[in-house]
Amino acid sequence: MVAVKYETQHFDLPPKAEGPFIGKGDDVDARWDYISAVGDTMISREEMISLGLDPETSLKITDPRNGKPGYRVAIEMFHQLHCLNLLRQNAYKEYYAPLGGDTSAPPMELRNHLDHCIDALRQFVMCQGDIGVFSFNYPLSDGDPWPNYSTPHTCRNFESIRQWAVDHTVPRGPDEPEH
Repeated sequence: MVAVKYETQHFDLPPKAEGPFIGKGDDVDARWDYISAVGDTMISREEMISLGLDPETSLKITDPRNGKPGYRVAIEMFHQLHCLNLLRQNAYKEYYAPLGGDTSAPPMELRNHLDHCIDALRQFVMCQGDIGVFSFNYPLSDGDPWPNYSTPHTCRNFESIRQWAVDHTVPRGPDEPEH
C-alpha cells in the first residue's frame, strides 16, 4: 500500500492512566471517531488476487459515484480500533448504554461482540509480536518500580494510512446489504 510510511515513535503510558483517548464523553468520543470511524474502500480484482483474497467468494460492488466495479474491503487497523473503542465504551457502560449503539445490545449479543473483539485483538498482538523491551524506574518516588514504556517503536504512520483510507472510501450502493 503506497500509504505506508515508517517512523519511530515513543509510546506515552504514564503510571496514572490519562490522556485524550481515556475515559468517556464527547471529546474522547470525537477522538475515537476520528481514528476508528473510517469507511470501507474498494479494490480491483487484480488487487484482490495479489493480496491472496478470493474474488469469487468476496462481495463484488459497483462504485455508485462512477459505475466502476470492484470489491468492498476494510482495513484491519480500523476494525481493531473499533474493537478497542468497544472495550473502552463497555468499561463505561453506565454512560454509553443509554446512548444506544453497541454497548446497549442485549447481554448475549454484547458478550459475543466483546469476545469477538478480544480474540481479534489477541490474534493481532500475537501476529505482530512486538519484541521491543522496556526498563523500569521509580517515577512516583514510592519505592514501587514502574515500567518505562517510552522506548522507541518502529511504527507505520497512522495519519498516512488514515488519509489513504478516507480518500478511497466508497459509499454503499443502493443494492448493497448493510454489514
